[in-house]
Amino acid sequence: MKQLTIKFFLHKTTYSKKTKDFKLYFRVCYDRDVWACATDHRLKKKDFNEVMQLCKSNELVNEEMMWVKNRVYEIKREIAYQGKIVTLNMIKESFKGGSSKITLVTYLEQHLLFLKKSKQHSKGTVTNWFVRGEKLKKYLVERGKQNTVLHEIEVKFIQDFDDWLSCQISEQYNRPYARSYINEHHKRLKSLINKAINEEIISHNPYKKWNMPSDNREVAIKYLTNDELTRLYYADLGGNKALEKVRDIFVFSAMTGLRYSDAASLKVSEIHYDKEEKLYFIFKKKQQKTKGLVTIPLLHWAEKIYLKYKNSGSAEITGKLLPIYSNPKVNAYLKTIADLAGIEMALTHHVARHTCATFLLSNSVPLEQVSEILGHKNLSTTRIYAKITKQSLSETAKMINKKLGDM
Repeated sequence: MKQLTIKFFLHKTTYSKKTKDFKLYFRVCYDRDVWACATDHRLKKKDFNEVMQLCKSNELVNEEMMWVKNRVYEIKREIAYQGKIVTLNMIKESFKGGSSKITLVTYLEQHLLFLKKSKQHSKGTVTNWFVRGEKLKKYLVERGKQNTVLHEIEVKFIQDFDDWLSCQISEQYNRPYARSYINEHHKRLKSLINKAINEEIISHNPYKKWNMPSDNREVAIKYLTNDELTRLYYADLGGNKALEKVRDIFVFSAMTGLRYSDAASLKVSEIHYDKEEKLYFIFKKKQQKTKGLVTIPLLHWAEKIYLKYKNSGSAEITGKLLPIYSNPKVNAYLKTIADLAGIEMALTHHVARHTCATFLLSNSVPLEQVSEILGHKNLSTTRIYAKITKQSLSETAKMINKKLGDM
């Protein structure tokens, strides 16, 4: 049987030189977890017997210590009588009495409503939250946990949620969810719990005690080789203007690394000519996904596309450079363009971003600069592309060998 202990003590770090006393605390230990909490009393060292757990100078302090002790044991019994697994966090939150009535479902729905009204988040982020939120609510219903309050979320809850997700079948692919997909659900729930902590509704995140399983699958990143990109750029599209526009959108993104959302929102006014560098730059473009700012030089093909569309009727009306169609329509057209260019890959707009990374690295652009252009927050994200192509390394080796040969 798990033992619950409560001890009162004078906290050394609270010593006051002026009054020569300490703050009185109590420490609760249960199932190898520890929680320390301050009382409203200050005592001198000579007035407190820590061994006997008695205050020598004030009987009211003794009465309060007895009340705290009894209340903690009473909460433990109440939780156990409800048929729930007792945890120190549940005892703590019940003792504080703040979050016991706020259910996970209520808090989730409040957050989703906030996201829907907020203009600080991209449409993709909001959609992602709603999809993950519906899945979490489905789990709660199927497991009969709709009334789970925030401070009742413990490691067992998280593991049960993980087990449930692992048994679900994807309707789109007719197979169990991939670990990466399952972990995305955990990241949203973890984020929601951290939000509750920041708002001081709860004070504990059980994810600190639960190790999220890693996704060890080798993810195949699709990108066009330099040769394929060249074939696509010069492909004969039979004079079809719609296909030509989509091809230009793809190539522009392949030269700049822009995501679909950033390419669609790119304004003519965000591109400037640097007379000293003799280059056009996308100057401090704010990314919709990461909210980070990027400055991107326009390589030759991107520059030609910019000059082609900057004074078009569409650009003059909307202020946006590229004649963007909807993402599904762009992807549908890209399949036709790929066929005409003799490319077997199932082409989507996001392949352009991957192509940009591998194209730059294979042309000996330093990893740090590629990371800056793509707007990656972490260099390790960019290193994924460095593993894909070894051409960059071989080109660098040839360059070094040439220099050594000339010495």
